[in-house]
Amino acid sequence: MLARIIGFLINILSYLPIYIYNLLYSRFYTKWTYVMMCDRLEKKMANVKRILDVGVGTGHPMKQIINRIPSRIRVVGIDIDTNYLRYARQTFKQNENVEIREQNFYDLESSKEQYEAVIFSSSFMIMPDRIRALRIAKQRLSKGGSIFFLLTLEPYKNYKTVIIEKIKPYLKYITTIEFGSITYEKDFELMLREEGLQITSKEKVAKYSVFLAIFNMFVVEAEVI
Repeated sequence: MLARIIGFLINILSYLPIYIYNLLYSRFYTKWTYVMMCDRLEKKMANVKRILDVGVGTGHPMKQIINRIPSRIRVVGIDIDTNYLRYARQTFKQNENVEIREQNFYDLESSKEQYEAVIFSSSFMIMPDRIRALRIAKQRLSKGGSIFFLLTLEPYKNYKTVIIEKIKPYLKYITTIEFGSITYEKDFELMLREEGLQITSKEKVAKYSVFLAIFNMFVVEAEVI
């Protein structure tokens, strides 16, 4: 009896991060960045064969747009969180063109796979080595392909960002979600230029909610120069 109760509690605790991710993080945050990103992607969908979603999480944000992606296109979602991945596989079990993998993005350095679109859904902000991540993304990108960054960009340092810098690393202990470090707009753009990437589109995701406007969410599309 005790073992069953413990097992029940473990199941509840394992589902809690998924619930928080889907209900709060995805519903109010990443879901809308995917919608706006797909608006951009649709303009070049005819030339797309494969899409890589880096940090797919529970798959909830991608699920919001999967019906807008033709079934001939292979969508590969990777993550390192086995709890999220278990849910993501269930989410896409009816979508034969979607493959969910437990894989570290840096392991793709030795891969030969090519994608017409590489998506960093907030995952770029938690990359320990962003320069290396950009170089791997470029290697995996097909000619004429795009890298999409869905992330928060702060315009400049002020009292608000100083506070965010201090509390952001600790938010994962409250929300169970890793938010990474703060990213400044000019630093981000300079980094892309220095790595041979040109921004072709940068849109602020403000029209869907005040929340997104306050947190300076952007959808950035970049191509290899």
